[in-house]
Amino acid sequence: MKIALPAKVKLPREVLIGIGILLLVALLIFAGWSLYKEMDRTARITSLNDAIAGSQEVLLPLNADISALLTSLPDRPSPGECDAYMLGLRALSDRGVVLTAVHRAEVAGVDAPLSVAGAQGAYLDALDHLNRAFALWGAAADAYFRDDYDGAQASIDRADGEWQAYLQAIGDYRRIAAGG
Repeated sequence: MKIALPAKVKLPREVLIGIGILLLVALLIFAGWSLYKEMDRTARITSLNDAIAGSQEVLLPLNADISALLTSLPDRPSPGECDAYMLGLRALSDRGVVLTAVHRAEVAGVDAPLSVAGAQGAYLDALDHLNRAFALWGAAADAYFRDDYDGAQASIDRADGEWQAYLQAIGDYRRIAAGG
C-alpha cells in the first residue's frame, strides 16, 4: 500500500482574504473586550478608593472630636460639667451613627473587583465597629440622663471595646490595601 500525499490545494484569493479579515476582526474584538474589561476594573477600583477617601475625610475629624471629648472630662467634674460632657457625647454620637451608616452604604454600594474586595470588606468591618461605638456612646448619654450611672459606664466600656475593634479593623484595611 502506497500512501500518496495530497496534491497541493490551491485556495482562491478571495477565500484567503476572507479568512484574514475574519482573523483581524476576531483579534480586534478580543483586544477591545480586554481593554473594556481593564477600563471597567480600573473605574470600579477608583470608585471604591474615592468612596473610602470621602468617608475618611468626613469621619477622621469626627473621630478626633470624639477622642478629644472622651479625654476632656476632669477627674472630679461638677454636675454641670458632667451634663455638658454627656450632651456633647450625645451630639457627637448622633452625628457618628448617621455618618458611619451613610458611608457604609456608599462603600458597600461599590461593585469592587475581587482584587480589592478584601480591602473593601475590612473597611466595612471598621465602619461597623465605629457605628456600634457611636451608638453605645449615645446609649451611655441616654443612661446618664436617666440617672442610670452604672448603665452609662457599662455602655462606655462596651463602646471602648468597639473603638479598639475599629482601630484594629482600620489597621487590617490599611495592611490589605497596601498589598500585605
